[in-house]
Amino acid sequence: MNDRYLYRGLCKESFKLGKKYWVEGGIHFSHGKPYIMVNDLFSRIEVIPETLRQCTGQKDSNDNLIFEGDIVKWGKIGIGTVVWLGFSWLIMHSCGDNNYVTFSSNGINIIGNIHDNPELLEVIY
Repeated sequence: MNDRYLYRGLCKESFKLGKKYWVEGGIHFSHGKPYIMVNDLFSRIEVIPETLRQCTGQKDSNDNLIFEGDIVKWGKIGIGTVVWLGFSWLIMHSCGDNNYVTFSSNGINIIGNIHDNPELLEVIY
């Protein structure tokens, strides 16, 4: 599968058990519920809708795929959140007057995501 069409979501059943288990794969909706298709077309896992995030198709400096909602650090500029703004992937941050910077995976390192590490956002927002 092309990485650009890969999705990630938090498994609904694991969350009910007090654990966080992330799954990646293709996306499928059935009766209004989102599922991640794992391994083949017959293995699907229901995910929590609010955690469903699309892959940017890019990798960070450590060769990890970057997803919407990832919290990233780049160069000496700072920390930001990867967002889709209707036309392009951008990094939302609070440095200076412009709160967005064009997305480029050069020099970017993933340091967390908005669901697992919300405390990282307290530093920038």
